[in-house]
Amino acid sequence: MSVPAGFGGQSFQDIALEKLRQLRRTQRRDLLLEIDGGVNNETIGRCVEAGAQLCVVGSAIFKRENYADAVEQLSRQAAVE
Repeated sequence: MSVPAGFGGQSFQDIALEKLRQLRRTQRRDLLLEIDGGVNNETIGRCVEAGAQLCVVGSAIFKRENYADAVEQLSRQAAVE
């Protein structure tokens, strides 16, 4: 979790990125890492770069008028080269 558990729309906490990096370095390479909380267009790329393979996104989609556009933008931001 990259926010305190409880409700949607909270701000992303960067400490989660270091936790992802640490897990990626120290745990089994086949471990599937997921991040949840505060994931949006500004944070999703950093999450993937840090090691997240799954990103749970709520408010960044459902607070937008056009869900398809929101998903497309998030997908582009998550595409780490």
